[in-house]
This record gives sequence, C-alpha cells and structure tokens, in this order.
Amino acid sequence: WTSEPWEDSAGKLLFRVFDYLANQATDPTDTEALYACPHYADLQEEWRGDVADAWYDWRDYKAQHNIIDFHEMLSRPLDNGRSPERPILVVDEYHDVTGLMDKLFRAWMSEAEIVLVAGDPHQVVNAFDGASPEYFESLDLPKVLLPRSWRCPSEHWQVATNLLANAHDPPGVDVAGSGFVGDYNSPRFEYSSES
Repeated sequence: WTSEPWEDSAGKLLFRVFDYLANQATDPTDTEALYACPHYADLQEEWRGDVADAWYDWRDYKAQHNIIDFHEMLSRPLDNGRSPERPILVVDEYHDVTGLMDKLFRAWMSEAEIVLVAGDPHQVVNAFDGASPEYFESLDLPKVLLPRSWRCPSEHWQVATNLLANAHDPPGVDVAGSGFVGDYNSPRFEYSSES
C-alpha cells in the first residue's frame, strides 16, 4: 500500500481487480473477464503474481477472520434464494449497476408483483468498477421517459450536452429553471507528500 492517494500500489490494484471481477459475478479463473478488467494491465506492470492464488488466499483469510466484502452481501441472497418478499420492488440508479447487482435485482424482480426501475444510461459513473447501462437498457419492462428535467438549469444542460455530443444524443426533454455558467481559470494545483 502507498500513503499517497494518487499512487497505485500493487495491493491497491490487486483489490481493484478483485472488486471488478466480483462485481461481474465471476473470479480470476474466468480469464476472459480477467483480461477485460480495466485494472488488470496496470496490475501486471506492478506485480507478476498469480491473481487466482491471491484471490483464494484472500477468500480463506476472510473466512478465518469472519470478514465479508460488499459483493458478498449481494451474493448471499442469491446463493440462499432469498428475496425481500414484498409485492413492490423499486430500484433506483439502475444505469450504475454491475453484473452481480443485475443478477440479484432480476432474481428479486421475478418474485415481485410490481417493479419500478429508474435509471439514465447517460449518467454511468461506475464503469471502472463494471457498471454498465446495458443492464438497464436490456430490462424487459415498459420504458417511460419523463418529459421534464428538474435536475439542472438549462444553461448547465446545454454545456453538458455539447460536451457529450460525441458520445450520445441527449434525450428530448424540457429542462426547467435557469442558471449561470461562467469561465474560471484556476491557478496551477501542486501536490507533494508534504502538502
């Protein structure tokens, strides 16, 4: 581990690989998933060890010390066939779910009478961890585009849509409110281990 937040040590990278694979509901024995992991190439530059061996060592260590990772909280209901057992299921921010979350939520959806899922495929922020808007877009549910956005002023919306124009077309919605967008040139930002 390193003490500087901007430095990536082999340990940090190894756990990023672990998290990414777990979020995809797979492990290092799936070499296709391992090589698709965006952190794997960086890890190989820092460490040439066996990821699968480290994965199983970490799993054994957690079992001996009664430790669980976040992904294990998600996989336990799947492994045990458990669901919230409620007639209505609401899932928000579905555009940012990982493969494991998608698997869990779909299992719960199959048992609910009413399912509401909210998401915006243009807002994915956790792709580095395996989130993908494809999970949201592949849901076999009726889609409703809300006609008006109250999220940001129209000036901010315009800047964002201009910036992202090469990546996707903005949805056709009205944008409420007005705001201000100004230019600001910040001074150079320096950092070191002392400041």
